Amino acid sequence: MQTKYLLPILLILITQSVLSQNKKSFIESQQTIPFQKLYLHTDREFYFLNDTIWFAGYLLHPQTHTPLKTDCNLYIELTDSSGHSVQKEFFPIEQGFCPGQLTLNRPELEEGNYLLRAYTDLLGEYGDDLIFSKPIRISRVKNTAGHETKDKDKHKIINNITIDLFPEGGFLLAGKYNQMAFKATEPSGRDVEIHGRLLNGKGEELMKFSSLYRGMGIIYFIPEQREKYTIEIDGYPNVIYNFPKISDTGAKLMIYKENPDGIDVNVLLNETVSNQKYYVTSLTRGELNSFAEVSRNKKEKIVHIKNELLKNGINRVVLLNENFKPVSERLVFIDEAEDASLKLNLNQFQFRPREQVKLEIDVCKNIDRNEIANLSISVIDKSSIPESGITENIKSYLLIDSELKGYIASPADYFINEPQISSAKKLDLLMMTQGWSNYVWNTLTKRERIPEIETHLGHTFTGTLKNYYKTKKLTDSEVILSVSGKTDNFMNFTQTDSLGNYTFDNVQFYDSAIVFIQGKNKRDKLNTTITLDSILFSSPETTSSELTLAKHFTKIPVPMLRTKYFNEARLKEFFPDRDTRLIEEVRVTAARPEEEKSQGRIRIYTEPTHTVVLKENAYAYPNIMEYLAGRVPGRVDSTYLFLIDGIEVFSTDDFPAYDYVTSIPVGDIERVEILKHAAGTYYGMRGRNGVINIIIKRGGGRTSTPDILKGTIVKRIKGFSSYREFYSPAYNSENIRSEIPDYRTTLYWNPSIAVEDGKVNCTFFTCDNVAEYKIFVEGITENGTICLGEAEFEAVKNNDTTSENY
Repeated sequence: MQTKYLLPILLILITQSVLSQNKKSFIESQQTIPFQKLYLHTDREFYFLNDTIWFAGYLLHPQTHTPLKTDCNLYIELTDSSGHSVQKEFFPIEQGFCPGQLTLNRPELEEGNYLLRAYTDLLGEYGDDLIFSKPIRISRVKNTAGHETKDKDKHKIINNITIDLFPEGGFLLAGKYNQMAFKATEPSGRDVEIHGRLLNGKGEELMKFSSLYRGMGIIYFIPEQREKYTIEIDGYPNVIYNFPKISDTGAKLMIYKENPDGIDVNVLLNETVSNQKYYVTSLTRGELNSFAEVSRNKKEKIVHIKNELLKNGINRVVLLNENFKPVSERLVFIDEAEDASLKLNLNQFQFRPREQVKLEIDVCKNIDRNEIANLSISVIDKSSIPESGITENIKSYLLIDSELKGYIASPADYFINEPQISSAKKLDLLMMTQGWSNYVWNTLTKRERIPEIETHLGHTFTGTLKNYYKTKKLTDSEVILSVSGKTDNFMNFTQTDSLGNYTFDNVQFYDSAIVFIQGKNKRDKLNTTITLDSILFSSPETTSSELTLAKHFTKIPVPMLRTKYFNEARLKEFFPDRDTRLIEEVRVTAARPEEEKSQGRIRIYTEPTHTVVLKENAYAYPNIMEYLAGRVPGRVDSTYLFLIDGIEVFSTDDFPAYDYVTSIPVGDIERVEILKHAAGTYYGMRGRNGVINIIIKRGGGRTSTPDILKGTIVKRIKGFSSYREFYSPAYNSENIRSEIPDYRTTLYWNPSIAVEDGKVNCTFFTCDNVAEYKIFVEGITENGTICLGEAEFEAVKNNDTTSENY
């Protein structure tokens, strides 16, 4: 009797165990490699040559969108529409955030479309669609009065188009009601709005269909397996398409109804598989949300997934067979719109030129007021915004652009309701087309190799130390690193390992600096040979979707061109030498060595305090210090910091730098540059008593490197780009009537606004432009909630003032 009941119990337990194990295996198969999400909020999308791109970088956890509390390098790259890199900078990300700027003053920059790309060491290793990429337009200042610029490509007559077909659930199932999405594009990749018909093998029209948004639409029909279907499109005689195969067996899912409290998943089965077990599961960014078995007893195979089990953004709904193998899937977008809202309160909506604007930013009701939010704000002239609106924001990037591979035109537009189509419908079309096989999280589970990328902040210098004849690697030997720059001067020490290799990690300095690496043997001698591995960071390859993104980005609006042209004309009247002065500023702020004056030698200072050029009678002096005595005001002695051709000379226990300098034949020296007192601060505390730079002759004079530089590598290396604050003038009764013009396309920019008590206040002043302005606030909370807010105001002319700028 006991055996009679025991056997069924054992079967149930075994079945549950197998089910649990299969479920566990499926969950493990969905685990992804570690990566990051990186987003840049820029002040605008249209720029002119010599403008500055202001940005705020957000480094976030890919699943939760919480700020990553890590410090690492942020690489910023400007790439032209052909994929060639034209400008690179790198900045420090600290605790997940990074403010910065990119000045568009490179001589190689030309008018055109560009990609602003951003990545970390980890994202650069993965490349592909994981790096941040945003199209921008750079233009010259030009007069557009009297004519409108047109997008010639937009009005070009196209005869050939491609229709891509995407059956819901992955395939067409014969005899069942199917949804099949489509997307129509030109050969260039631009979307096309179409009207067409579906025909059977006899050429009979089965149904009409039209695109609903950006060339996308849906065809509803019941396919027959042996039928040959064709498509005709009005106005396009040549249509390229591949009609999907029709299967007479299998199971697939269809999201046939969305209701307020969740989604309903309809499982379509034919008779051959109707008795098998199936499961419906949903995942968001690689994490399991829900799991349910499909009932075999009910005629309608419907699984309801409640809203609380779904997450904001893309949810992947998967149909599993009894072996827990995916047989059909579909992406569904859940838009929790209120979670991303900020309330922006202005003290008024009309302002005079140079009047103070007071803005209160209030976090939305769904965010805990004790939760810290990090925000960035941009206030720009509305004429600098594309006609269709800003193409991307933090919400569209985190929830769409970073989740789907390939080219997506204006992702921010998918969250805007229009009279003819809702945001929800736009997003569903995107899920059924772009999301059909391009979900990033699916590709991340398939990678076999996980790159071993360490987090670095700053440069990492590595190399090998060998004896002078390069026949033996030197182990446990000292290597010295010296950095001499305008703002950073320091030394580090390390020892070589058992293979003669050395490493200096997280070497941080700003702008360019002289990096001096010197290796000694165990006898503290410099008879060594030292190498330095490449420190250049390679750019991830530009993908075809990125190039398409740049190619189809819109041109600068004509009102923006006109405003800029007339503003520049007025500035030219006030500053007649404006063009020349700007060029000089570009040259000086670049902080480059003066090659003409230093004759190619390395020099981080601009002008020495004294320069002594050696004359023919210098040969009569025993050493250079004797020659300098009496020729340079003040005392010149061993307390000075000594350089040879701009390279710092280090003292050793048995050979002080002063002794070496005095051993150099005077006839080998061309000149001596001396920095006194404050001028020596270029080299920090080491130069507090003064600096003596000995310039060795070239050509007919001495040509060999001084022996003191054996075992030495010297390079000028670019460090972090220095951050500077956005200039926002504060007007008062004393300067409000200043005749100096104030024209700003970006009226105000602040990349680092911390909200700690639910509210924060900002103030800024309008400029001389009479215009409409738009405020964009973006950010993230410490718990990963997306923050987004917009507001508008107007600067109107003040007729009561006598200033012509009003």
